[in-house]
Amino acid sequence: MFANPGNLFLSFNTSANLSQQAYGELLLIQYLQYQDEWSVERIRHHLTDRDNEAILCGLAHAASHLWIQIKCRAIAAEILYTLASSSNTSIQHAVASVFGRSGDRFQLNRGMLKIVEAICMNRGILLEAANDLTEIIETKELVDSHPEIVAKVCQSLIDIFADATNPAPSTAFIAESLTTIAIQLHRQPLYRDIGLQIFEHLLALNLRETLSALETLDRKPNRSGFYIAPRRTLRSRRTKSELT
Repeated sequence: MFANPGNLFLSFNTSANLSQQAYGELLLIQYLQYQDEWSVERIRHHLTDRDNEAILCGLAHAASHLWIQIKCRAIAAEILYTLASSSNTSIQHAVASVFGRSGDRFQLNRGMLKIVEAICMNRGILLEAANDLTEIIETKELVDSHPEIVAKVCQSLIDIFADATNPAPSTAFIAESLTTIAIQLHRQPLYRDIGLQIFEHLLALNLRETLSALETLDRKPNRSGFYIAPRRTLRSRRTKSELT
């Protein structure tokens, strides 16, 4: 089981809720072990009724941990993209954690694509997953293979930043990744305009990482037409190797 009342599941702090959460976790563990229809039926019952958030939190945590197991990947994905609409912060945390736990075994298959599309509609989950997700997009070459969903993730994150009055400190790291991704999108003929739009939106937010990247691009004689409107004086900072 994954229950740890000392840290992960603070919002479910009663014995009854912990037991119910453990039950949710065990449902998916049983399916992994026995591949039985009863487990699937019970899982889908709880996903449909949504009458017990502790059980749903247990399902979400188990799914995030076990998504890497091929035998239960389909039902784990179903749990995660179904619960991606939750407003409960513990469930949001559990859903977002799938990206950090996938690691090198991350695959943007049909189920994961649905998860990513679903979290783009939930700002709480998307912002919590942003560091891991943008890093995956950079390192897994998803800009080349799935530019449409990459662009959607970037645009959804920019909308969050634009509405934030006090961006979190982690925004700087996300902005650096988004800047790199925007330039990669711009290099694809079909997504050239989208990449430019994302870059310009990042500039409008006055993010230091994007301004520094533009300064680097300005020093290159052959920028392949990456035009940006006039801007303020830029501050110097090192950028990732992908931008040089």
